[in-house]
Amino acid sequence: MVYSVSDVLKMLNEIAPFNLAEEWDNSGLQVGARDQNVEKILLTLDVDEKIIEEALNRDCEMIISHHPLIFSQLDSVTEASGTEKIVRSLIQNEITLISAHTNFDKCEGGMNDYLADKIGLKNIKPLNDDEDMNKLVVFVPVDSLQAVKNSLHEAGAGEFEKYDMAGFYSEGTGTFRPLEASSPAVGEKGDYTEVSEYRLEMIYPARFTDKIISCLEREHPYEEPAYDIFRLEQHSGEILPARTGELPQKMGLNEFLTGVKEELDAENLKYFGHDDRDIKHVAVVCGSGSDFIGAAAKSGADALLTGDIKYHDWQLARDKDLILINAGHYDTEKHFAGLMAERIMAALDSDGFHPELILSDRQENLSETFA
Repeated sequence: MVYSVSDVLKMLNEIAPFNLAEEWDNSGLQVGARDQNVEKILLTLDVDEKIIEEALNRDCEMIISHHPLIFSQLDSVTEASGTEKIVRSLIQNEITLISAHTNFDKCEGGMNDYLADKIGLKNIKPLNDDEDMNKLVVFVPVDSLQAVKNSLHEAGAGEFEKYDMAGFYSEGTGTFRPLEASSPAVGEKGDYTEVSEYRLEMIYPARFTDKIISCLEREHPYEEPAYDIFRLEQHSGEILPARTGELPQKMGLNEFLTGVKEELDAENLKYFGHDDRDIKHVAVVCGSGSDFIGAAAKSGADALLTGDIKYHDWQLARDKDLILINAGHYDTEKHFAGLMAERIMAALDSDGFHPELILSDRQENLSETFA
């Protein structure tokens, strides 16, 4: 069997369905033609000019990366440095690029399952968020409904379990009188005003509140938009990319940190936690996992292992009484190429022709530690 780009995409979709990817992600076919034949595939965590050179030297027609090269719209493809230059090189050399990012983090047997297994967890399962839900009610002039609604969707409003862009709106009449200190978008100072408006309602995970309020104040045409936020009784029950599991037996913090550092071959670990704490239940999420501190604590985890922790994340972990371990983005995901190769080989027909899989030897952690 001769494999085409379409065949590889179909196989990857069976391994890690692309519809699992987060809304902000850009997994899938990034550059290339679906009917192009593929004989050699280079597997890598990231894509840069060194990886393109490696693909050319090793006669690879395709690169499969974990991190997408293209996250947002490109206004041009020129010889400028950075993404534009790499895209141009891929096109010129007829090299296809596919990325399997958050879909491969989430899928069964993907990056987070691998990370949990790597550090010795048992009874591994997805982290069920069961997080608090809020409802936003805002009054929007008729002409601005679509713009405000779409912007709120992008901020996370309307997301609930297996749905997004959920909401309800009904037409009515808004009334107000702008006072002397106001700068009204509609009406005149001192005049009683009636405006045709929509009452827009959207539910959303409570953790998006700050982002949604900021978006609303930015996009709403009124100087002081009228809105309410209600805490709901129901919970989302969303299945998150993170995994939870149990250590075979309780262990102290220092023993656990030593084991994690050895298993991940990590250069260093940063952590918050008390040395006298025992650890049994652990949550893990590869890459940037600070958004899951609350969910991990609510699940009963003693510790969360992840990467890309910011200053205030440590404070949140302290407030949640959660041991937080930052192994770094790179060290929690650097085994992508080997794991993806295993998953592809298991999916391929062992008796027939299949593309040769090549693990990049130019993958590198660009950051260094100065001590």
